[in-house]
Amino acid sequence: MSSFENEIKMTSRMRDEINSVVTMYTYDFNQQKRMGFIVMELGNESLKDRVESLHQMHLRSASNDYDYISAQERKNIWIQLFNIVSALHRHNVVS
Repeated sequence: MSSFENEIKMTSRMRDEINSVVTMYTYDFNQQKRMGFIVMELGNESLKDRVESLHQMHLRSASNDYDYISAQERKNIWIQLFNIVSALHRHNVVS
C-alpha cells in the first residue's frame, strides 16, 4: 500500500508542477485483493495519433517544405517531452 500511496502523492505533486501529467480524480486501495484503483482523465489521442494528425494538417497547408510535421509543432512536442522527463528526474522516477 505504501508504494501505491507514494505513487499517488508523487503524481499529484508532478501535476501541480507540469500540466502534461494526467489529472487524477480519485483513488482507492482494496486491502483484501491488494489492488489499487485510480480514476483519471482519458487522453484524447496518443502521441502517434497526434503526430499523424499534425502531418495531415501540414500536408493540407500551403507550406512548400517537405517536413513530416511543421518545425513549430516538432518544437512544441520536444518541449513537452523534455519537461515531462525533467519532472520525472526531479522526482527521482528516472535517473
